[in-house]
Amino acid sequence: MLSYILASIIAYLGLVAGIMIIHFAKEEQKAGMPYFLLFQNLLVSISVSFLVFFLGWNIFINISLTFLSLLVLFLIKPITKSYYIYPLLGLFLFLAYDSPSYLAIQASLIFLLGLPTSALLYNQKDTKKSIFRILVFHLGFFILALIPLIFKVIS
Repeated sequence: MLSYILASIIAYLGLVAGIMIIHFAKEEQKAGMPYFLLFQNLLVSISVSFLVFFLGWNIFINISLTFLSLLVLFLIKPITKSYYIYPLLGLFLFLAYDSPSYLAIQASLIFLLGLPTSALLYNQKDTKKSIFRILVFHLGFFILALIPLIFKVIS
């Protein structure tokens, strides 16, 4: 259980790492915006692919869901996308509770996702408010990752 909690915290710290990187490389934010969007979409699709693989579904279903998720992600408005994705990834992480290898993969992907997510949402003009919004609006990740764990421990 401790490894799961630490993996959740480390995965969430990807947002903090992304904030720090974009804070010190402000001039790269505007030029890197299309690449951040692409990286964000690819990481979520890879995460979906690993979830389907972990669940043991057919390879055709895996490929289909991966491409479908990629297509849907390109259609969602880039700025608000992460507010929906992070809670969903919290559930993905919870499904990895019993598998240490899948937990490590999923936590690593979520950490990496925090880097472009922070870069996309960081506002250079109002840094304190921007940092607060990035960290607070993504707390849904913790709620959906840790609340089911509490119920699992109680029962």
